[in-house]
Amino acid sequence: MRSGSWAAVLPDLLAHIVDQLGPVVPEHLALTAAGPQVVLSTPKDRPRVVATETPGVPADVDRTGLVAVAAHMLADVQDLVVTHLRAPWPVTGNGQVTHPMAELVGTSLEMRFATRGDPPDDVIALRAYPVPENPPRVETAG
Repeated sequence: MRSGSWAAVLPDLLAHIVDQLGPVVPEHLALTAAGPQVVLSTPKDRPRVVATETPGVPADVDRTGLVAVAAHMLADVQDLVVTHLRAPWPVTGNGQVTHPMAELVGTSLEMRFATRGDPPDDVIALRAYPVPENPPRVETAG
């Protein structure tokens, strides 16, 4: 059976998010995308897994629903780091808490951590994730 599903892009989207946030987590931590999970570990001295999170992914999602899924993925990664640090992350230079934000702009999903002020103060802006015009075709057996 062949069908198109936006859910097929979610593992790639999660890998994109982890790839972008990996370099900006505190240097004593590392992020890895392992299938549907995000792994937080300590890379120095004796490497060990600190925590894992499997972001909730809906069975079916439409193109605009990718925005909410991306924001939840960002929040899940943020929760992993915050829980380990026992402190807000990421924060602005003066310590203001940031929130995960995502929006679909044309054919790209733009994601960031920013304050909710007016205007918002971006602390981390991820490279845009290109969203295809049509859902990927998925081959399923049966």
